[in-house]
Amino acid sequence: MVETTYEAQLRQIAAFDDLLEYFQGQKPRWDGDVAAAQAAYAALSGNLKGLISSELSREVHVDSTLDAPVGATYPTIKEAVDSLPRSSYAVVRLKAGQTHEISAHVNVGGMTIDFSYTGDLALGKPVIKHIAALEGGSNVMYGFIGHACSIQISTCIIQLPTESPDPNASWVTSGRSVFSGSRGRERFAGFQTCTVTGGVPEVTLGVISVYESGYAGLGFFVTTLDGPISAVVAASAGVFNIRKTAFTLANGATETDGGTLGTNYLSN
Repeated sequence: MVETTYEAQLRQIAAFDDLLEYFQGQKPRWDGDVAAAQAAYAALSGNLKGLISSELSREVHVDSTLDAPVGATYPTIKEAVDSLPRSSYAVVRLKAGQTHEISAHVNVGGMTIDFSYTGDLALGKPVIKHIAALEGGSNVMYGFIGHACSIQISTCIIQLPTESPDPNASWVTSGRSVFSGSRGRERFAGFQTCTVTGGVPEVTLGVISVYESGYAGLGFFVTTLDGPISAVVAASAGVFNIRKTAFTLANGATETDGGTLGTNYLSN
């Protein structure tokens, strides 16, 4: 029951005054707490920007003599790439004078990666050796896979298989190139001061695939394709462009294994 007497109202007014005095006394502390929180959030925001930038921009190394990762140096290209977050920009430096095998597909989807070298080039350019195997009854060459991505390979020798794992088995169309991707998706690759060698006479292996309506952008600068290989594999199945400077085709190499210039591809 609410008291309505004069004395009761005086008590309520006094209680209100006490409460008002309490809140007014606390206001400076609360203002300080708000200011401190705002400063902390601003610092956190700055830290997150730096953290995200550092996480998405990395340099890792590959040394094939290692048995396990040491810091940011990994035994294989696959392990180095698998350590990177999606949407990242990374530089992957391969130890000069070594052969770096790719014996399982390397997913570069959503990333931009520059492959280059580290060490003494007098020992020789790094060799990226793509391994072929019989998988599900078909021959397949392991390489880089993914879409919405871009890779640049500089100052390397890229070795493709020279024989079929099973001469009596067919080759997987999407498993015949250094770089392939999902159907209907885009991918970009550049090669600078590289040599791509190898090839299997009975099937066209190559650099990039546009299988299943893919789109590919391909650039060559001071690069040689040497052997029965093609820059673009399954060329009639997608759309692509080739940009080249000081680009050499040797010993049966071709720009494409099909397609129509001006219809589904452009080349300078």
